[in-house]
Amino acid sequence: MDKFIVVGDLHLSNKAPSSRTDPNFLATCQNKLTQILEASQQPDITALLLLGDLFNSPCPSYPVLIMFITSFLQKVGCPIYTIVGNHDVFSRSMKTMERTALFLLQSTTKLTVISPMFTPYVLFPETCIYISEKPETDKIPVEMVHELLTEELEFAGTIPASDYRTEAEIVISGHYHPGFKKEVNGKLFLNPGSLLRTNISEQDRQPYFAILTPKTKEYELIEIHVLGESTFNPQAANVIDVESLRTCLALFSREQVSLSIESLVQEVGLQNNFSNQVIQEVLKRLNADRDQVAT
Repeated sequence: MDKFIVVGDLHLSNKAPSSRTDPNFLATCQNKLTQILEASQQPDITALLLLGDLFNSPCPSYPVLIMFITSFLQKVGCPIYTIVGNHDVFSRSMKTMERTALFLLQSTTKLTVISPMFTPYVLFPETCIYISEKPETDKIPVEMVHELLTEELEFAGTIPASDYRTEAEIVISGHYHPGFKKEVNGKLFLNPGSLLRTNISEQDRQPYFAILTPKTKEYELIEIHVLGESTFNPQAANVIDVESLRTCLALFSREQVSLSIESLVQEVGLQNNFSNQVIQEVLKRLNADRDQVAT
């Protein structure tokens, strides 16, 4: 019976987010991966499915790449598949794939990228894992997506599970860091949540990965042990991170989508793990500029 380990966004980096005080953030990342590695050694695991955003940028530092390859990819005891997340390419463009770490890993390690550019779908004994378009097969269809799928409408730009149109029996999704699970009209939606807590608002969130059996639609959420981490800066919630503020403003200026300013900033902020204080400050400054133009 097919059984998959399902892991949300990794966002691997050797630079700790501004809200964390880890003395060695890369070691924190490796600790989380080690727990998934141990689960992958179980003889009944068919494959490991990573839901995009493997790194926090398309071209991570060499120490991050070396750790991921030597301490994880080379040791996982089953095939590994991933999809492309918004942090895995530049400006969300697949045309930039050949300049990314994901392209390097696809070409040189056991990691397989499920995408139109490489492998559009994968067939297992009972299951078909695919993105975008379901292939003609009688196997259980499981769709992998990196979208702002949510249990309910969170804000403009999110997609409630009940509104998502799919031919799949099971949809496993990344991108939305809190994670959720929901059944809609017999279809299972499962997002185990991001592996790392990168924002002060997540300090009380328990990280998980999931073990999924598609034939029965059963899943088990496995806790990622945080080893008593108290690595969040309690002052971070009240501090405006200037670097994050500048980055958020720059990202906003490059976006060309038909969303309101408020919903766009919220989406960009969520994707890049900016604190609520940064998001509100960006909105305040943008609205001030808009009022000034209007006068």
